[in-house]
Amino acid sequence: MAKRKRIANRSKPKVTGRKRSISCDFVPPSGQDLFETFHALPPRECYEKAVNWPKNQGVIGRANGIAYRSDKWDRKERDFHHEHCHPLPQILTQYRKGLSVSRRKKPFSEPDTFVVLGECLDIGLEPGTFNAKALGITPDKDGNGLIDYMANGEMPLLCACPKRRMLVVVPRRLDQHPLILWSPILTVEAHGIIY
Repeated sequence: MAKRKRIANRSKPKVTGRKRSISCDFVPPSGQDLFETFHALPPRECYEKAVNWPKNQGVIGRANGIAYRSDKWDRKERDFHHEHCHPLPQILTQYRKGLSVSRRKKPFSEPDTFVVLGECLDIGLEPGTFNAKALGITPDKDGNGLIDYMANGEMPLLCACPKRRMLVVVPRRLDQHPLILWSPILTVEAHGIIY
């Protein structure tokens, strides 16, 4: 596990694991641009944190929505919810027994920069596209449960990666792998996450 640069959210979230502050000058301009586009404010803090990136990626299912909490635009925390359009984003994580193998020729490589959009509150799972038993979770009637599985008291971070069509849900604990939400039409813009 290598340390990776990340632009932190302005409310200074508590992050477990190895973390050290760095100057924002070390963050690539594309990361700062993405942060400022989404939040309409410059980052206050940047830090490095180890991320347990999945090397062999398996498919959990498809996401039909995502909910997150962010203080974008005016530094007042609010909850946001996005419904996904077709094609629904594919959710990937570290491969384990019971998950489908990703059909991609190469797994997604670990990004150099993660831009924190907020805290991930929930991911809606499209019924019939996932195997909850393989993850060891019991989704509620709406098909949710992935974030409860990852949270353990602290909500995971919802991040975007510059120049990539993916969102990454980064858990606070180092023994957990992030969730990758990928769609060929996903973009992060000033008014939110676009599908």
